[in-house]
Amino acid sequence: DDMGEKLFRALRPRIRSVVSRSCALVNARLEDGHLANDAPSFACQVVEAFESYLISLALAGSKKDVASCVGYPPKHPRQVYDLFDEVFSSPPKVVIRSRGRGEASSRYAKHPHAVVVPTVHFYFSADDNGAKSDNGGKDDGRVRSSAFCRILLYAVCQFHGLESSSSAIAPKKGKRGSKSRKCKGRGVKVATVQGGVLLAPALKLLDYVE
Repeated sequence: DDMGEKLFRALRPRIRSVVSRSCALVNARLEDGHLANDAPSFACQVVEAFESYLISLALAGSKKDVASCVGYPPKHPRQVYDLFDEVFSSPPKVVIRSRGRGEASSRYAKHPHAVVVPTVHFYFSADDNGAKSDNGGKDDGRVRSSAFCRILLYAVCQFHGLESSSSAIAPKKGKRGSKSRKCKGRGVKVATVQGGVLLAPALKLLDYVE
C-alpha cells in the first residue's frame, strides 16, 4: 500500500531506525513462508497496543465511554491492560472536551482515512532502568526501558499524523509508607498526544516496518 509506505518513510530517521530494529523480526519469514517467530516481540506488542488504544478513543464519544478511574475505554482484551500496567507508571489521562470535538468528530465520522481522537497524557517512569518484567527487563535481548516505550509511542503517533510532546514531573514527596507508583524513582515523564485527526486508522504500522 503506497500510503502506508509513505507514512512509514516519513517517520523521523531515529524513530524509524528503532522501530525497524525492534519490530522487523516479526515480519521476517523463513524460506517455507512461515513466520520465524510465532509470538510477537515485546516491542510489537507495545506498538499494537498503543495503536489500537488511540484508535479506540476515536470511538469513545463521551466521558461515559472512558473509565475515568483508569483512563481506558473498555474495548481491549485483558492482556492489553496487563501490558499497559507494565509500561505505564500510572493510567493515562484522557481529555475529552465538550466543545469543538463534536463538530470535528461528525466531519470525520464516515471518512475512510481519518478519525478524531482526544488529547491523552501517558505517564512513564523517568527511571530508565527498565519497565517491570518477569525476565529481568529484557525481551529478545532488548531492554524494556521507559525511553524505549516512549519512542514506540512517538512512532505510532507520527505514522498516524498525530502531534506528540514530552515533559517531566519531579518526584512527589509522598507520605511515609505511600505505595503510589508516581512517588517512586526519579519522577515521571509525561508523553502528551495532542487531540486531532488520526490518519489512516485502517493501516497498521507493523505492516510497513522495513
